[in-house]
Amino acid sequence: MNLELGKHNVKRGENHPRAKLTEKEVRLIRLYYKGGFTQVELAEMFGVKRCTISAIITRRSWRYLE
Repeated sequence: MNLELGKHNVKRGENHPRAKLTEKEVRLIRLYYKGGFTQVELAEMFGVKRCTISAIITRRSWRYLE
């Protein structure tokens, strides 16, 4: 059995087993942030931590998503 995870076997975004957000929610987070919501407000709205919101906004996570 091959245990190596190749580049093509990595699950990203909402396909990852531990994903808490959908692609639609990530797009909304970025849109709402541009509209003036704070990271704390967004974290409370979507039920995640503020650092998760920060990573989404700065594209450290979900970077492939426009």
